[in-house]
Amino acid sequence: MYYPEYEECDEIADCDPYGSLTSACEQLASACEELSGRYEEECNPIYMPVEKMCYWGVLNFYGEYLWWKVHQEGLHFAVTGVLNNTVEGKLFALNGEWSSGFRVGAGIFFPINTWRINLDWLQMHTSEERGVVNPGGALPLRTTRLIGDTDTITSAIADWRFKLDSIRLTLEVPLFMRTHVSIIPSIGVRNDYIRETFRADYSGAEPGFYETRTQYNGLGPEIAVNASWYLLPCFSIFGNLRTSGMYGSLETHQIVFDTDTNEDVAFRYDFDRLQTTLGSTVGVQWEGSFFRNIFLRLSLGWETNIWFNFNTLYQTISTVSEGTLVNISDNLSTSGVTFRGTLSF
Repeated sequence: MYYPEYEECDEIADCDPYGSLTSACEQLASACEELSGRYEEECNPIYMPVEKMCYWGVLNFYGEYLWWKVHQEGLHFAVTGVLNNTVEGKLFALNGEWSSGFRVGAGIFFPINTWRINLDWLQMHTSEERGVVNPGGALPLRTTRLIGDTDTITSAIADWRFKLDSIRLTLEVPLFMRTHVSIIPSIGVRNDYIRETFRADYSGAEPGFYETRTQYNGLGPEIAVNASWYLLPCFSIFGNLRTSGMYGSLETHQIVFDTDTNEDVAFRYDFDRLQTTLGSTVGVQWEGSFFRNIFLRLSLGWETNIWFNFNTLYQTISTVSEGTLVNISDNLSTSGVTFRGTLSF
């Protein structure tokens, strides 16, 4: 169904499911025209966001496929060269692998005040392994993790396993909604649960290994701004920017083992911290309806997330002097493609 004064707007029928409006909503047509500038004084048959509807309430369900690269800075484990500072060496480190993940969620949209409430869950698991063998000659292979060990090693193998679960509850309150552009800020609560293990094994005259296990669980507020720019019927460019500050517990367990027993180290460090994050997404989306009462939105974008100074790997330089336990404070980040489908009823 569409309003009689917009009979010339048949071209938007396919991307605005008016046919599913109830009789009660029909009686509220005049009120809907006044809500948040929903309808312009003159009908534009080409540009009209599908958000400009009059429902008592709309349920949303969405699923998202993630193809992301997870990168943790500071995961070095071996180096070649650096012989008496006369040969330039090469540092070996884990740089992150592309992996699949998902995000699922549900929400409700209240047209009377244009608010939305969404709850979603994201999960991402990834792992990476890399090995290097001593090339011989003037470029000996040395460890960067065993304590004070300058002996040449035969080979090194590093392994990193990472798991992220993130739950987010948000309230969206539209600030500006017009024919071509919509700007929607949001505020919410976010929980991140991160587990990771980094291990490096060394073989040679003095074999050994380095291992760090980290677990973080934080909760805190998140604010965001979402924007859409409608270029064609049912088609738009979208983007969002968000930041959060989560306070929670961080547990780190580190073990360093060397055949030289004087250089073995094992410790556990538990403390509370404020973890800040920054994220953004840009992409394109299409939206339309079918069966006159089901609304579909498809979006394709590029998403980036940064956890500042999340790295909790420690470098133990010596066991005989103070101040030699150094925290390598680097960032954790994810970036990659997201593909989302949303159904509204």
